[in-house]
Amino acid sequence: MKKVYKITIITTILLLVISFIIVLNRTTEGIPHGIYFRLDESGIMIKDGFESGWSIKNKEAEHRYLTYRIKSIDGVIYFEIELLEENGYTREVSGLHRYEVQYDKKTKILVVTMYADAIGNPSVVPNSEFDLKEFQFKKSGFSIG
Repeated sequence: MKKVYKITIITTILLLVISFIIVLNRTTEGIPHGIYFRLDESGIMIKDGFESGWSIKNKEAEHRYLTYRIKSIDGVIYFEIELLEENGYTREVSGLHRYEVQYDKKTKILVVTMYADAIGNPSVVPNSEFDLKEFQFKKSGFSIG
């Protein structure tokens, strides 16, 4: 009877460890799932709250409560969203927007080319009146998605 308990406990522990490893190593288009915060010019993480960075999970990237689809087109990864005027967006904001994305496996830095607002921070919503700028993000946590 003791043997059965030992085998059951060892099997349960192994299943939990394997499940945890699988969850931690999930990716979409080579980008590990998790929460990414912006890096400043000196490489220091800026933690302005969850919504200021990117949350990557299940083929989606969320930034400031907007959910983008993660797509690979001709080997290039994009975060893509379509905003419609009938949902309250202005003509400058509405339409299909794609942010080009690069993930460096060596440095584990996510680079997103996105619109910068008037003071140089990532724009809350895509807006073609602003210029595109590269922003760097680094993972600081994980999501189970």
